[in-house]
Amino acid sequence: MDKEKISNFVPYSSFLKKEDFRKDRPFMRWYKSDLEEIIFKTLNSTPQDLEVATLAFYELKIRKKHFEANKIIEENNNRIIDWLPKARELIKQIPKCSSGNSNLYVILRGGYTKSNNYYGVYVGASRNEPEIRFNQHKSDIKISARGLPINGIQLLRSLYWKWEGISSNPKILLHGESALHLSLKKIIKKVSGNVEVSIENWDKKYLALKKYLDTFNEKPF
Repeated sequence: MDKEKISNFVPYSSFLKKEDFRKDRPFMRWYKSDLEEIIFKTLNSTPQDLEVATLAFYELKIRKKHFEANKIIEENNNRIIDWLPKARELIKQIPKCSSGNSNLYVILRGGYTKSNNYYGVYVGASRNEPEIRFNQHKSDIKISARGLPINGIQLLRSLYWKWEGISSNPKILLHGESALHLSLKKIIKKVSGNVEVSIENWDKKYLALKKYLDTFNEKPF
C-alpha cells in the first residue's frame, strides 16, 4: 500500500498481525498479565484500538480471569464492543464470495446512546483497500456516508477478512455486501450502508444462510 495514500489513516496497535483477525481466539497463547497490559494500552492510546481491547478482554473472559481487566475498563471510562464476539461467530455462516479486486469492509461507528449499545457498524464495498476507503470516509464529507467523518471510529478487521479481494461483478459484490449487512443486523442494533439485494432475492448460494437467519433468535444487546 502506498504510504502517501494513507498518511491520514488512523493507525492501529501492532499487537496482532493481519492474519490473526481470522482466528477464533487470536490471543489464546498470551499470558494474563500481557492481555491486561494490552487492554490498558489500547484503551489509553491515541487513537484507541477498541477491537483489539475487546478481543483481549474476551480471551480473559473465556478463561474466567477478567476481573482485573474489568477494573481497567471501568477506570478508563471506556466501553468495549460487547457484540463483537457474537458477530464474529455469525459471519462464519456467510459463504465466501468469488475472488477479485474489490473489498467489503466494516467500520465501527460511535455516536449512539446506551439504548443502542453505544456502537454500530457501517458496511461498505469499494475497489480501494479498506484502509484507504476508511481514510476517505473520515476526510471527505462529500463522498462519505452520513455521520462517518465524525463518528467513524475504526475498521473492524475481524469482521471483513473473508471479503478482502471479492469479485467486482455487480451481482457477486452486491449479494456479498447485502449478506454481510443483513447478517450483522441480527446481532447489532445499528447497521448502516446499502442493502441492494433483499434476503428474498438472494441466489441459491445463500440458501443455507437464509435458512439460518430465518431461525436465528439472538436478540441484539
